[in-house]
Formats: sequence, structure tokens, C-alpha cells
Amino acid sequence: MTPRTMPRGRTPAIVGLGMTESGGGTVVSHAVAHRRDGSTRPLVIVELDEGPWWWSCVVGAQPHEVTTAARVRLDYERADGDSEAVPVFRLAAA
Repeated sequence: MTPRTMPRGRTPAIVGLGMTESGGGTVVSHAVAHRRDGSTRPLVIVELDEGPWWWSCVVGAQPHEVTTAARVRLDYERADGDSEAVPVFRLAAA
């Protein structure tokens, strides 16, 4: 199966992998990655609304804001303008 890029204007989904349509999920477990530059990044295992579990990081949130059972939304992020977009999570609005 060849991964495809996410169509613009659609609900975030792991396109090409057939894993999720809603883009929502619930944090099952979380940890904090401590980087060499001193920054931190929340890492999570998320149970997608459709059932499968997926691990990634949470962007746009501080580690103390990420909790077990928190609702998240799937998104995509590029490390730079030329890199491939990778799936990440953001905390869902309450």
C-alpha cells in the first residue's frame, strides 16, 4: 500500500492507512521526551475513535496539560517545508 498525502480541506485522517475517519481519539498513556536542547515534548499512545491504537507526540501543548483520558485530534506537521508530513496529535477543544 502506498501512502498518499492528505487532501486539503478534509478532516485530518491517516490517509492511505485506512485507520481513522473521525480524526479523534483518547490518550491511553503518556510520557515526556526530554531533548538535548532542553525542550520537552509530550509523547502519547492514543486509542483512535475507530479502535486502533496509535503513538505519536502532542504538539501545541505543554507536558503537564496532557493527561490520561484527554481527548485529542489528529493533525499533520512537517519538520521543515520540504519534509514529509507526519501524524501528530493536538489537544481537542473542550
